[in-house]
Amino acid sequence: GVLIAAKPGKKPASAPYSPKTAEAIVSADDLGFDEIIFVKRKQYSSDHYYTDINNGTSGDRFIPENGIYIFNVRTKKERPVVTAAAMPGGKGFLGKMTLSFDASKVLFDFRENPGVGFRIWEVGVDGKGLRQVSKAPKDEAEKVARWRRGWHTDDIHPCYLPGGKIMFSSTRSERTVLCGGSA
Repeated sequence: GVLIAAKPGKKPASAPYSPKTAEAIVSADDLGFDEIIFVKRKQYSSDHYYTDINNGTSGDRFIPENGIYIFNVRTKKERPVVTAAAMPGGKGFLGKMTLSFDASKVLFDFRENPGVGFRIWEVGVDGKGLRQVSKAPKDEAEKVARWRRGWHTDDIHPCYLPGGKIMFSSTRSERTVLCGGSA
């Protein structure tokens, strides 16, 4: 969300943030940074861990415009870092993303279409160096046949660790469901 306030003597805006209807509580000079990185996609309610994998990725959410963008708080303009149009298949769903400690790269989970699992990707905040970090396991076809589903493995919610390594959640192990319990 964006922090907004009404002009003195006026009611706070009830509509979504618009530079024409509201003003920022904190000025760009007070922030200590000029840009905000964010994921743009069709809205969905992420009320449970699996929502990101199932409910949030219905077929109508796989569009070329989904992506990671940077908003400049001074110019009030946004620019794409990477969009689904530049990814395999030319459309897709970008899930969670995280910024590296030096703010030079971003990790994100990406699902090309509803019939395949999420994979982890990385790109520079300048849009260069796009690379796939995780791939489907070698036994993915066997797992798909056993579970009778279009895909089996999802790699989601990546983050950088202080030493430069990457950590993410995955359904690879088949030892527990992601929200708890045991098999």
